[in-house]
Amino acid sequence: MAIWQREATLEQLNQRSAGCMVGHLGIRFTAINDDSLEA
Repeated sequence: MAIWQREATLEQLNQRSAGCMVGHLGIRFTAINDDSLEA
């Protein structure tokens, strides 16, 4: 069972975080699976 409510690519996730604290801290998403997200 996937925990995500919609599909997203790593590129999309990294673009969305560019202007947020995640982006300012330099955190990049590196892997996405059905039940986990790595950054």
